[in-house]
Amino acid sequence: MKSVYIPVADAEIFCRIAGSGHPLVLLHGNNEDSRIFESQLAIFSQTYQVIAIDTRGHGHSSHGTATLSFTRIALDIVAVLDYLAIQHANFIGFSDGGNSAMYVAVKHPSYVDSLILVGANLTTGGMKKKPLFGVKLAYSLTNLLANVSSKYHQKKQIIDLMLKQLTLTIEDIKTIQAPTLVVAGENDMIEEAHTQLIADSIPQAELVIIPDADHFLIMKQPELFNQIALAFLAKLAN
Repeated sequence: MKSVYIPVADAEIFCRIAGSGHPLVLLHGNNEDSRIFESQLAIFSQTYQVIAIDTRGHGHSSHGTATLSFTRIALDIVAVLDYLAIQHANFIGFSDGGNSAMYVAVKHPSYVDSLILVGANLTTGGMKKKPLFGVKLAYSLTNLLANVSSKYHQKKQIIDLMLKQLTLTIEDIKTIQAPTLVVAGENDMIEEAHTQLIADSIPQAELVIIPDADHFLIMKQPELFNQIALAFLAKLAN
């Protein structure tokens, strides 16, 4: 595995790259980094060239001067692929990473061969009330501290991704032509009806709800998730 910093516009994006074969991009969730994929990197890199990205403002990647948004993150992902001379790839996105993957598929579709979306959402209304309350509370607290601390100013922007930066619509995701697997846990923080709506709206989407799993299923039940993801990808290769 190699670690690289890739220049994109006003920032540097950190990536971990392992394996060879068709490219597979891994995108983490809010306030996380690529380390959440520890249980996927070794397995997936046996078949694919895995590019695990720390998105802007997360992990080892810099925040830059631009306001944090999914549109900006999608541009960064495309810039990373261009830098690596990768014209198109499969994508696995967890939570906000799934949201980022949808932005790439909508705004830069030629880069996307397939999508695996895990615990993704289009709107704050797609979240269950208790976790949404926690997000709003965290935003309020960081918003107060943002006036006196640049660290918390950036932290506020990260949390804001979950509140005010979700701008894709149902009509937008209806344009996604890439084969898509939509995954969520039975006890996910995303409402099951909302997950179903995403799956129903993407033309070539399949839906898997994993029994007794929560939002963090890729970390808590990695063997099951890896099996599901690899089977989906293998089916596309045949």
